[in-house]
Amino acid sequence: MTNYEKFMKILHDKGHVKGMTMAVNLAPMEFLPDEVKPSVIKSCVATSISTILIKDPEIKQVFDKASCDLMLDKVFEDLDLKKDEDYKPTAQDLFAKSVADALFSNMFTNKNSK
Repeated sequence: MTNYEKFMKILHDKGHVKGMTMAVNLAPMEFLPDEVKPSVIKSCVATSISTILIKDPEIKQVFDKASCDLMLDKVFEDLDLKKDEDYKPTAQDLFAKSVADALFSNMFTNKNSK
């Protein structure tokens, strides 16, 4: 089960989806132009979720994980990150890599030696 699915399940299990549905149904949609209605619905849902996150740390934790997963998925989808065989690192890039290599190798060495 993904973090998003866990988030949706917990919203249903705790009855919050009914509250969001009620908020949307109580909004005065009949007086609004059609092009504004989706924004009003989105605002109702966003306000409901914001209130839930303030009140319920369990849901906030699952929401944060799901949000991170969805954002990373979107970033990877939008960026074309491939290994560039023609990439020429700068001196600063090589220094940063050597520092990272030293840190990571030290981390793994310390774990294995304990």
